[in-house]
Amino acid sequence: MVLFTEICMQQILYKMNNESFMEPSKKLKFNSVMVIDDIEEDRVIAETHLKRIARIKKLYLESCARKALRILKGIKYFEDMPEIILLDIEMPGFSGYKFVEEFDKLPGNLTSLSRIIIISAFIRYEHESLKIFRQYPFVSSRSEERRVGKECR
Repeated sequence: MVLFTEICMQQILYKMNNESFMEPSKKLKFNSVMVIDDIEEDRVIAETHLKRIARIKKLYLESCARKALRILKGIKYFEDMPEIILLDIEMPGFSGYKFVEEFDKLPGNLTSLSRIIIISAFIRYEHESLKIFRQYPFVSSRSEERRVGKECR
């Protein structure tokens, strides 16, 4: 499953960079990427995949969507805004759904700099939650039973 996730993530990142699938020796380049996931193991897996396929100057690894949103609101320079945000959608408390809702309220000059990719092993198939999957690319993070991290403040 890990290799499949890495290949899916690689294809999405290449497509977002308007490049075709490239040989493994050529890495993508990003100034900044943010990973938001309540499970530490999943953040480590995403970090490993990203480092394997891309050169990243600044990598934010956040366990709390609310804290990640505060970081984004505090960014002063456009070049510090993450080009890619890998977002776990199902988190306790301030979920990825809520993050997207609040992210979309940020000024357009900031939100236009970032592309969100949804990463999750568990998805609610409710009418309202399905809208997000038409708006953003999705990568399945694993097939095993979902563990839930602590709610953040």
